[in-house]
Amino acid sequence: MKSKLLSLFLITSSFFFLPSVSFSQGNWTQKTDVSTIPRYWGIGFAIGTKGYIGLGYNSSYPAYQDLWEFNSLTNSWTPKSNFPGGPRIAGIAFSINGKGYVGTGWDGTTFFRDLWEFNPTTNSWTQRTSMPGPSRRSAIAFSIGNKGYVGTGYDSSSNTLNDFWEYDPSTDAWTQLNDFTGLPRLGAVGFSSVNKGYIGTGYYLTNYLNDFWEYDTLTDSWTQLPFYGGDTVYNGVGFSINTKCYIGLGYNGVSNTNDMWVYDTTGLFIKENDSEHLVSIFPNPSNGSLEIKTDLYYSEAQISDLTGKVIYSEKISSGNKLKVENLPKGYYFLTLRNEKETETVKFIIR
Repeated sequence: MKSKLLSLFLITSSFFFLPSVSFSQGNWTQKTDVSTIPRYWGIGFAIGTKGYIGLGYNSSYPAYQDLWEFNSLTNSWTPKSNFPGGPRIAGIAFSINGKGYVGTGWDGTTFFRDLWEFNPTTNSWTQRTSMPGPSRRSAIAFSIGNKGYVGTGYDSSSNTLNDFWEYDPSTDAWTQLNDFTGLPRLGAVGFSSVNKGYIGTGYYLTNYLNDFWEYDTLTDSWTQLPFYGGDTVYNGVGFSINTKCYIGLGYNGVSNTNDMWVYDTTGLFIKENDSEHLVSIFPNPSNGSLEIKTDLYYSEAQISDLTGKVIYSEKISSGNKLKVENLPKGYYFLTLRNEKETETVKFIIR
């Protein structure tokens, strides 16, 4: 899996930008820092070959209302016209047909449901019809085709929401769709891939979540998919590359996390190797045995098939060899566990 990428991906209450990166499993490339104050709870969207980030908060009010443009060709940032809706945190953003849309959120006192359109050609903002329903923060948003989609979040009456809305920029009108089928939530991840929308993780009442859902625009319906493979978290990141969906980071109620998982075309979440721990198995593909090399002690190894069924389990240590000569040819997943860590890697039997 290796592809050139230029995308900026909105996730509720934070954002994640991978500009012109050669992306492969477990490999990250740092780009030029944003030329402004560090922040969180900002917004982000992409238009063509440019990425945009802005708004947000850095531990004290007032929040920010600036907007910055990233040029992937020059690896540089340029300030753009300030967001006219005022300082804002935990808003939403998406892009359609060469324009960016930013709205909802909170300024520390007031909740909002407004929507503003950014035109990069004129570097100008135009106010559009406000989103129906309650004002909110920490919602999700994504675009599919020529429509934008916004839902969930947290309102000024301390209600956690599960409503879901479609915005059509050609008519500047909103349409209420079927409610999100999962639990109401704030701080979820939301993104689109191959004409489908996805919502996962988040927070509801006192519960951190790790469920994962797919939205079909043709049937206005939701389907629950396999649970996110990481911890129960909120304020994580989510994005898509081609046909694969990625979720990671976030807060689990105790600490911030740094793992990254991919929702594979097989329908399973597989952990992407991060820079902190090394797990390697060889030979891969294998024709009879696997040798495990790790920089941590793992006490158990499990092998599962593409359906998630565990077909082999044993106690291990680094350097152990697993005999797999009795497995039929195909794709499998090796999961290593100890009391604190879980790592999953894919391998092939030939």
